[in-house]
Amino acid sequence: MPMRHLSDDLIHDILQYLREDRVALYYSLCVNRFWSSQVVPLLWCQPFVNCPLSKRHLLIRTYISCFNTDELNNLNPYKINNLSEIQPTLFDYARYLESISDCHLNSSVLDWIHKQINQKFSDFPVGSITASLWHLFLRKCVKIHSILISPHYFNSLIPTLKSTLLTSTALHSLRNLEIVIDRDFIKGKFPNTVEILKHLSLLCINIEYIEIKILRKINPLTQQLIIDIIKTQQNLNEFKLTENWIHSTNIIPSLDVHIDHITSLGLFSFLFDDTSIKILSKFTCLESLQLHKCGCIEKYPNRILSDAIFNLKSLFIVGTPSNLTTSIIAKAGHMLQLLVMDCVNNDMIDFVSKYCPNISMLYVELTQNDYTLLFPWISSLQLETLEVKCSIESRNRTHLLSAIDSGKFLQLLSQHLPLTLTFLRLEGMEILPEDFNNFSKNCNVPLQTFIIQGILKHYNDDEVLYLISQFATLHNKTLELFGIDRDVIPQKWSKRLKKLGIDIFSIDDFETLYKSY
Repeated sequence: MPMRHLSDDLIHDILQYLREDRVALYYSLCVNRFWSSQVVPLLWCQPFVNCPLSKRHLLIRTYISCFNTDELNNLNPYKINNLSEIQPTLFDYARYLESISDCHLNSSVLDWIHKQINQKFSDFPVGSITASLWHLFLRKCVKIHSILISPHYFNSLIPTLKSTLLTSTALHSLRNLEIVIDRDFIKGKFPNTVEILKHLSLLCINIEYIEIKILRKINPLTQQLIIDIIKTQQNLNEFKLTENWIHSTNIIPSLDVHIDHITSLGLFSFLFDDTSIKILSKFTCLESLQLHKCGCIEKYPNRILSDAIFNLKSLFIVGTPSNLTTSIIAKAGHMLQLLVMDCVNNDMIDFVSKYCPNISMLYVELTQNDYTLLFPWISSLQLETLEVKCSIESRNRTHLLSAIDSGKFLQLLSQHLPLTLTFLRLEGMEILPEDFNNFSKNCNVPLQTFIIQGILKHYNDDEVLYLISQFATLHNKTLELFGIDRDVIPQKWSKRLKKLGIDIFSIDDFETLYKSY
């Protein structure tokens, strides 16, 4: 039977599905000219993100080959070595760029100078190359989806772009915007960056994700520019704000126009007052809330939040006062499925149990004094994912839970794990062989993934392999992945577990629920 040819549309869809698989895309480049034309845009949409640091200077060389006459003339007065050797490329790579970061761009330019040219940085036109690159991107890019503006890194100097911005359509498709504001920004050191912010509220109305990091007290002009950008958006559904404990009451109220659209809100080092709590209570579609090291000057936030109508699906609340934490948990509701928290006490557990009984994913941070409180709470939940980090604070340093307490913890844990659990991660414990062995025998839940940090650091590879193999043998009917805190996994370990149908990996390659926020 003759082989049927795939249609062009189908090939396009297949390659879109593989856009995160860099190896598959590189192989696809060599199939034929059409496949190559479809793959190149995928490889060059986020080149600075996907390219290793050691290779980013090659990106600058490639983009310089895309310069037009005006952009090249901008560099001619500086007599750059090897510039004449750069030849035009087969593809117009600048056209496909979808993500720009001024710090990535500037660091890559500096690296290109260092790698390719025998000139001192002080004698070299870093700003001229950066200016030409910005003009190239705004002239060529079809759709820029993401911009990160953080001028304090590498003293990023965005060039004068006013005339280019007015004629370019590249930013009309902007969906993600991140801005970092520091002291130099506020002092007016980066006027061209301010100029870009002025134009964003005019050029971009469909931004879906905005993240603002304010590292120093913000001046009224910069604050108003941010507010204008926020208010002019039509589809804003994710917003994050870091204020570094700087009390700025005008940015959060600007979200009032988006109370029916925002589904995810993150506030970091933020100081709540009655105004910001009132705004929080108004969100009708809020599904995910992240509060990290926030404060509250309102004594009774529960009185304001009692009128809140949101039903959260995920809640991240760490380093936040208990009066605000309990008030939000009380309003989280039966829809809450994922909870990340660091404050475990009887009152908090009572609140969560009463108002949020349907949690299926839980991350908790425990100390030596409160780890027993986790039981029997978790046995009453239908958990599918459980991540536990244990620690001891001493003289501003964090230590592992002692071997004795770790043994007690493992014993209690094996007795109270819910039968629905398929993913378990344990961190911050000093585990002895006999305690781990007992846990292996008494753990009767259908784990598919088990990750453990602190296991047998002082034992040789053969002893650790024996214990891991014992656990894998007892749970091989369901277990698929085993994670451990080793920089390099010995090949012998991988082969032994592979025979049981289990993959072993380093925990450095696996993101926790905490870090995912």
